[in-house]
Amino acid sequence: MNTTDLLASRKADWKRLEQLCDTLSTRSGRDARRVLEFSQLYRAACADLALAEAYQLPQETVEHLHRLVGKAHNVLYRKRSALFRRWFTVLFRETPPRLLFDGVFWVVFVLFWSTFLGSMYLAYRDTAFAEAVAGAEALSEIEAMYSEKPADWDYSQIHRAGFYIQHNIGIALNCFALGLLMMVPGALLLLSNSILLGTLFGHMSSTQFSGNFFEFVTAHGPFELTGIVLAAACGIRLGYAIVSPGKWTRRAALYHAMQNVAPKLVVAVAFFVFAAFIEGLISPSALPYAVKFAVAVVSTVAICLYIFGLGLVNRRHARSH
Repeated sequence: MNTTDLLASRKADWKRLEQLCDTLSTRSGRDARRVLEFSQLYRAACADLALAEAYQLPQETVEHLHRLVGKAHNVLYRKRSALFRRWFTVLFRETPPRLLFDGVFWVVFVLFWSTFLGSMYLAYRDTAFAEAVAGAEALSEIEAMYSEKPADWDYSQIHRAGFYIQHNIGIALNCFALGLLMMVPGALLLLSNSILLGTLFGHMSSTQFSGNFFEFVTAHGPFELTGIVLAAACGIRLGYAIVSPGKWTRRAALYHAMQNVAPKLVVAVAFFVFAAFIEGLISPSALPYAVKFAVAVVSTVAICLYIFGLGLVNRRHARSH
């Protein structure tokens, strides 16, 4: 079969692609099967256009394929831009008010920080408390770890960001998954994390290596600790839906809770990713402490603006409409 005959045999596919362009332009016409068929036919039409131009087929055929590929291209990227706009709306307009007025999130927030600060104070005042919580061997190891100031930064540290992303997202998923298991394991994991972290912070504050320790943890702390709280709150919210489904079945209650929780979990993962990049690239560097402290301040302000600023603004906007 020569090229002319081959392209002639493809006219049925071109017609089908044109039909799909019209169908997918409407919300009701979008489903997975049609989208898959559309993507296959779109790629084939691009190849057909390249062949038609290469073999100098009749101008009418080339122009028809140009129009068809252009139409399909517009449909494809209109869908992508619509998806981007939808996620932007969810993450920056709908989620901040939900976070700001989410009672579970604030209960978890207070629970985490009260035990963290309490453990930090007790460990600072009493080494025996720190040893009872973390163990004398673990305390010796962490003291040795921060016995020297960070070395000069070099590009070999970039791989650390990937390690910390994996590590931090693992923490988020653990907090989330255990919260989903009827809430209690998630709350216990949250408490154990906050007590252990507070103990380590308090103990290191009382040692001669406190400067080195805080030089490392200050920059990435806001995003990482807020991410832990948010991930745990998401899991506990789902666990509560299972324990107390209200007027719905447990399956329906879990589905509705997941609709509320999913964007918050995305935000938690984003916080962990930001923390990982800072932890891998800035925290271990030899940058002045003032720079690292400034990063922590900017991170804290960004978190507050996201939750309080966007939360209040979008809440007022929703009420006015």
